Amino acid sequence: MRSRKVREGSVGLLILFGVGMLGFLIFWLRDIALGKKGYTIVAEFDNIAKLQIGGVVRYRGVQVGRVKAISPSTNGVEVELGITATDLVMPSEVIIEANQAGFIGEASIDIIPLKPVTSVANAPDPLDQDCNSDVILCDRDRLKGRIGVTFDELLRSTLQFSKSFGDPRFVAGLGQLMQNSTSAMAEIAQLSRQLNMLSVSIDKQLTPLSASATRSVTALEQAANRVNGTIGEFSATSTQIRNTVAQFSTITNQLQGTAKDVNALVVNLNQLVASNRSTLVGTLDNLNATSLELRGAVNNLKPALASVQTGLQQVERSEILGNLETISSNLAQVSLDATRASTNLRDFSNSTNLLQLQQTLDSARTTFQNVEKITSDLDRLTGDPNFLNNLRELIDTLNQLLSTTENLEEQTALAHNLAILTAAISPEIEAISPTPGDNPAASPLPSPNQKMPEGQTR
Repeated sequence: MRSRKVREGSVGLLILFGVGMLGFLIFWLRDIALGKKGYTIVAEFDNIAKLQIGGVVRYRGVQVGRVKAISPSTNGVEVELGITATDLVMPSEVIIEANQAGFIGEASIDIIPLKPVTSVANAPDPLDQDCNSDVILCDRDRLKGRIGVTFDELLRSTLQFSKSFGDPRFVAGLGQLMQNSTSAMAEIAQLSRQLNMLSVSIDKQLTPLSASATRSVTALEQAANRVNGTIGEFSATSTQIRNTVAQFSTITNQLQGTAKDVNALVVNLNQLVASNRSTLVGTLDNLNATSLELRGAVNNLKPALASVQTGLQQVERSEILGNLETISSNLAQVSLDATRASTNLRDFSNSTNLLQLQQTLDSARTTFQNVEKITSDLDRLTGDPNFLNNLRELIDTLNQLLSTTENLEEQTALAHNLAILTAAISPEIEAISPTPGDNPAASPLPSPNQKMPEGQTR
């Protein structure tokens, strides 16, 4: 009795387990999840390609739901797509296709987005009442679907191709195409042989041409190297020319400065010559006046000598008188030479005038020596105060004449040196002169042999 109850209980439990497993399978096949919420999208198709309820719905190739219901109508088929992930936000612009794939030809729905959602974080939930269908797909939105890849379309295209291939016209055209292809291949083969022969001929002709081109390239490289060397030399030459021009400009500036300095020197020399000429003229005038005074002093000494001639011996008296006569004649010659020198001093650069001036100085020096000899003799012979006073005046006059003569010698030497310097500088001034059109008469320095007009001093 007890074993019977156990057997009946086991059978009942087995039946309940089977019913539970059947319900689980039904829920699993229909993708029914308890406690899960989702949203639905309605797609309208012209043909669903054997799509069934429970078919897979993919978004970007990932399963996101299943087909919940299929409602055929007169103008199409409405398919409800159940999206299980409520946090999945899809853009409003998408393409919904019904495709068949796999060995058994299982149909599925693919959702392909056309553009991304710009702000996913701020986008509302598809189940919210504020959901904007223009931005994202909301619950119960209706979209237009289309057929994608299906076996029916493949079979239909294959049947159409087989019919076209079995058409006699197509076969005839295909045969003509094969014949044309054969002829074209024969012509291509002939053309290839001709091209081969042409390539051989071109190779034969290009061998010397390539050698010539190589030689030409080598020659061009050598010419280019020479041109580069010439350019380098020309650059160096141009640099030297620029340096030479700069040096020439510097030398020109220096020559201009030298010409200015020489002009200033010539002006100073002219001023110095003019001042020395006036000094020489005054000195000669003083020498002339001193000679006249000395002649008067000698004339005054003659009576004094006559008064003391009784105390002198005949030889000494005749010697003193001879010396006085010599002094008198020398003084006359000095006076005459001084007058001539003063007259001809305007042309002191003349050698004749310089010689006359030198002779005048020599005559004056001889006169001074004779006067000194007479003075020593008179000091020895007489002690007359009047004679001594006259003699003292004569000596003072001779001292003045001596100082004037020494000054005249210095002025004469300076005038001679200035004449030589003027003669040496004149050719250099004419050579340095920068403008050949200048007036020679405007030159500040006259020629050494050039005579000045009467009444004009240099």
